[in-house]
Amino acid sequence: MNLHSLKTWVKPFTATWEGRKNYEVRLDDRQFAVDDFLHLREYDEEAQRYTGRAMLVCITYISRLEGSAQPEVCVLATWITDRTLESAEIRLTDDEREYYFSGE
Repeated sequence: MNLHSLKTWVKPFTATWEGRKNYEVRLDDRQFAVDDFLHLREYDEEAQRYTGRAMLVCITYISRLEGSAQPEVCVLATWITDRTLESAEIRLTDDEREYYFSGE
């Protein structure tokens, strides 16, 4: 179980926040795995700043697009575990480790 902090544009972030979107399409450059957590941080590309909204989602399934035109891309099925303000501390625990993330 790992924690990945990811910048997310306003429109897809809002769709996830409202429960209309339950997946992320991402570059497969972080060794994502089922049961990893994504700390999605809403980023306003026009204002070039984080908005302060963030959420924690769990990866439930991964579809890697091997053999496609973009093999470096993966689709991550997700489930929202917590909606937070960006400054909130996130603590994840499993049998062996504790993970902490504090927003910047």
